[in-house]
Amino acid sequence: MGVNERTGQYHVEINGLTAPQSPEATRICKEDLNEVSARRLLNLPQYWRV
Repeated sequence: MGVNERTGQYHVEINGLTAPQSPEATRICKEDLNEVSARRLLNLPQYWRV
């Protein structure tokens, strides 16, 4: 995993996964990743609690 310092984008590689082969699969993957990112950001306050 890495972070692009200029854009703030994360880069994650998972061994064994392949790129989506159709536009529909690409769209679904992007939507799912956006949902995961949004849920993570919404739950950040729980990680800051001591």
